[in-house]
Amino acid sequence: MHVFPPNGYNGHVYNGEGVGNYLVTPSSQHRGGVNVCFADGHVEFIADEVDRAVWWGMGSRNGGEATR
Repeated sequence: MHVFPPNGYNGHVYNGEGVGNYLVTPSSQHRGGVNVCFADGHVEFIADEVDRAVWWGMGSRNGGEATR
């Protein structure tokens, strides 16, 4: 999910487990970021400090977001 940056928060948003409001962000044992596989098959290392607007844009299917 592209809500929080890599290696960020994982947990319930509100109302606990039974409601299903659980956010999971990509995480790895790699220091400083995660490896991300793109739809075209290439893999890139994305730093934990990636700009949030860029991170959200990478996870969008509609595009139009900033892609720095």
